[in-house]
Amino acid sequence: MIEIDNINVDEILTSLEESGYYIIRGMYPKEFCDTIIEQMKNVPYDRGDGGDGRCPMFDRFSEEARSFMNNPLFTELCGKHSRSTIITEDTRCQAGIVSKNIGSVDSGGGWHVDNHARQFKALLYLNDVGEEGGPFAILEGSRKTHRNIQTYAKVPGDDSETRYSEEVLRETPEWENLKILTGNAGDVILVDTSNIHRGSAIEEGTRYTLTNYFYTESMRNNGL
Repeated sequence: MIEIDNINVDEILTSLEESGYYIIRGMYPKEFCDTIIEQMKNVPYDRGDGGDGRCPMFDRFSEEARSFMNNPLFTELCGKHSRSTIITEDTRCQAGIVSKNIGSVDSGGGWHVDNHARQFKALLYLNDVGEEGGPFAILEGSRKTHRNIQTYAKVPGDDSETRYSEEVLRETPEWENLKILTGNAGDVILVDTSNIHRGSAIEEGTRYTLTNYFYTESMRNNGL
């Protein structure tokens, strides 16, 4: 694992502010990732909006997931980037599986933001993820302009204004900043999910991930 002392926090914070994401390549060893994948085969799952399998509290089942969730680098970055107090007791680590074998289309159910306030997440690829393997995708820097783009209601009565159709997005300047974040087992994507993002549609194989969910006081009421 890469030593935290060798990581440039200021560089990451600048990238989160300007682009909305930062990738630490090879942060965790493949053996660590393989251990977690085996653990994921023995836990209960819910289904996400894209038909993906999710174990929302995987940290309760895995010591490795708890160590990932409690990495002090992520806590530091969340506090500094969100500029808000972390609600520590709500922090969780979610295991995710996306695969056509379980009927998945993608993870997240299409283009969206998680919150209108800054929201920091840390996502670990547990296996290699190429362009056909459902990689994370983001419209770089769209946090600054996403409120100006037409949204749609996820369900009748939904007024969260967090879902976007690709048809609409393709007609916006933000689409020119589309980034597809492929990677290898052990890569960590640090992201502000108030930027427009999605898990790309999976075409082949299976994508295994861990995602740390951090919640802050600024996120209450969806940042509105």
